Amino acid sequence: MKRSLVWLVLVAACGGDDGAMGPSPDGGQPTAAQIAEAVDKCHTLVSSFCTRFADCSLMWQAPPPERAERITECKQSAATEIDCGKAIGVTADYSRCLREVNEFSCTVLFPQPWPPADGSLPASCEKVIQHR
Repeated sequence: MKRSLVWLVLVAACGGDDGAMGPSPDGGQPTAAQIAEAVDKCHTLVSSFCTRFADCSLMWQAPPPERAERITECKQSAATEIDCGKAIGVTADYSRCLREVNEFSCTVLFPQPWPPADGSLPASCEKVIQHR
């Protein structure tokens, strides 16, 4: 699946290289529970994005591949660009980002023509997942 520019947008969303970390009780390193939660949230964001990608592609492509196949391909592509296993925290915008990924229209997330040259995650998603 060749969607490099789409994934560059998502990589930026998961690519907080500014050294920021998730919250911790003592203001230092994130706890194991916080890291596990951040990893789960990164996977949830990728899954939500890929589900939307699959749903939007079914609207615009003929004949459409199976929805599940689209989601699987998208997640495999994401795994080559995004290492959710390195997530250590999320920003305060995470819930808003996820909501907008799920609610924004296909034409907002994936401008025509199909397949998109790039995708556009909502601004709230920029560096929403912090990683080490």
